Amino acid sequence: MDFFIQLFTDPVTFYNSHELLLAQIGINAILAISLFVTFYSGQLTLANAGFMAVGAYTTVILNLYTPLPLPLDILAGTALAGAVGFLVGLPVLRLRGIFLAIATIGFVEALRLGVILHVPITGEGQGLTTPRPDPHSGIPRTTSSSSRGPEPAAWLNITDRCRSARSAGPTARSARAPNPVVTP
Repeated sequence: MDFFIQLFTDPVTFYNSHELLLAQIGINAILAISLFVTFYSGQLTLANAGFMAVGAYTTVILNLYTPLPLPLDILAGTALAGAVGFLVGLPVLRLRGIFLAIATIGFVEALRLGVILHVPITGEGQGLTTPRPDPHSGIPRTTSSSSRGPEPAAWLNITDRCRSARSAGPTARSARAPNPVVTP
């Protein structure tokens, strides 16, 4: 009950004390929507988490090591996730059902084992090192850019939304089309 009382009486303190929880809820909601869109189109693809990882890692790495503002980092993460989605989509265009699922699981595992766990810039599976937040002065800025600041982590997963929106095109329409009646 105190949870809801604090939510409605002091939303700033509520956000500050539950920021990680709210970010994880947002991230999982975006991933669930992307899975729904691909399943609704009649496809059994399991690469959503891989595309989400590409976009999120790109955005965070750019945010940590370049002086670009966060919206440009998100745009770059979106573009790279879309490009990777296009490159993965080319060879698996004709696959359906369990074969599509196997191919996309292969992509996710290759991404996890080949890049995330063995490339030092991604933290090699231990996570990325970010500045430690100080509860009294906020998160310290790593660059001199004044347009950057702490943002909810859920915004880092916009990349998956863009990719999922494209998958609702002709494939979704053909999945909902009535089956033609063939007469001999």
